Amino acid sequence: MEKAAVFIDAGHYHYHLFEKWKINYKKLINYFEYRGFNPKFTFYYEGMITKLSYFSRNSEASFNDFKNAKMAKKNYFKILRSFGFTIRSKPVHRIYDHRAETYKFKCNFDVEITIDIVDTIFTKEIDTFIICSGDGDLTKLAKYLKGKGRKVIIVGFKKNTNQTLIDTAHEIIFLEAIKHRIEFV
Repeated sequence: MEKAAVFIDAGHYHYHLFEKWKINYKKLINYFEYRGFNPKFTFYYEGMITKLSYFSRNSEASFNDFKNAKMAKKNYFKILRSFGFTIRSKPVHRIYDHRAETYKFKCNFDVEITIDIVDTIFTKEIDTFIICSGDGDLTKLAKYLKGKGRKVIIVGFKKNTNQTLIDTAHEIIFLEAIKHRIEFV
């Protein structure tokens, strides 16, 4: 089995979940094992709701609703940790979109993913880097990994995985194609 490290940009998946189904991340890791990879490290990146982000989407909610939603997210992270995932989280931020003339909420983890991958490449013996994101900003990182002689697999939604990222990877796995194996039911 190839030693692998998995990096899941969950925020990218939530933002672009066109098909309206949820991914069971434990099943996703099991899928990689089925494919012959031995995931030594699994990093999971997702933003933590803030009062501002929560109430802007749920204006009728109470403060108790917010506290419950935040606790549910913390409990979810705890479950993922019990599966061996390393959780990277930070607050969701509000950003003004000048084109749409409105505020959007975003939590970008490109830098954190890059740091974790660079740390992993220099401290661990990993053959394959599985990047679960379709974000084109990660193309340079994928090229860097290939230049270091590592295999790069990109896992993303067909509708929103950047073409340059697809072209850079050794392999692309579209989530729609493996939905039956990884869907949260």
